[in-house]
Amino acid sequence: MSSVRASRAPALSSVLLLAVTLAGPAVPVGPRPEVARGSRSAAAARSGAETHPITFFDARAFAAARARVDGQPARPMRGARAIIVPHHWLAGDLILGGLRDAAAGARAAGRPITRVILLGPNHVQAGRADVITSDRSWNTPFGPVEVDRAAVERLVRGGIALSQPVVLSYEHSVAGLVPAVALQLPGARIVPLAVRRDLGPPRAAAAGEAVAALAREGTLIVASIDFSHGLVAAAARERNARTLALLRALDVRAMHRLAADHAEHLDGPGAAAVLVVAVRRLGATRFALRADATSADFGGPPSDVTSYLTGYYH
Repeated sequence: MSSVRASRAPALSSVLLLAVTLAGPAVPVGPRPEVARGSRSAAAARSGAETHPITFFDARAFAAARARVDGQPARPMRGARAIIVPHHWLAGDLILGGLRDAAAGARAAGRPITRVILLGPNHVQAGRADVITSDRSWNTPFGPVEVDRAAVERLVRGGIALSQPVVLSYEHSVAGLVPAVALQLPGARIVPLAVRRDLGPPRAAAAGEAVAALAREGTLIVASIDFSHGLVAAAARERNARTLALLRALDVRAMHRLAADHAEHLDGPGAAAVLVVAVRRLGATRFALRADATSADFGGPPSDVTSYLTGYYH
């Protein structure tokens, strides 16, 4: 998990403890009424004021990325139904810039973004299901980010996801992006989803269909995915070219095959498969590339890089 850099180090021990505490046999995606009942009962027992902690926020890294993005004009993503951004804050420009440009495109079309389906990998495979969600909101330095509880409940009732809030509190692909959503998409509610990397084809298809069904007007799917890990920059760029071809071809089968070598291509093949199923269902089959880069381009060393592909489906 080389995408975890210095800004996340204080929470690393918590992440490892979480993996030991919550890891167990995954609950398959599919109708499981006993899972849904248990999650609803737990949610009903909790106070509505209970929120997630802010576990992956580095104020200096965030401010630096924000200053760089604010210094560049927006490039509106016209017609975007889904975007891909990293969760590695060394490349925070790509996170904040991607969300800003998606918002600009939506405003230009007169359809502001009011909900985000935030889809990321479950890095440590924590929790008891293939797809983990939460009905808790976040308080961020830029204001609260409310969860769309009705949408979360729909996914839980349908057996698509299991609500285990503690998993999302310590999953940086989701929790790490919530402050950026608060800043760039103020007022938007979120549907947070962390997906196991080894999610099989039938389960990914069910999850992708469910995500597409929620993606009505005003909803943006945000796939929080980093790409190759631990390679030298030249090799990472070669892997990016292969993965980009799969993203453009909407090749779900190939995405599943990447689960065995996720560090070579991307850290979230399960999340990527769900994304591809969803955009195919929505008819958003064209991918516009915005960035093909590595951490070396953002001041990191040229070896042991994390690579990034960002862009949007429209």
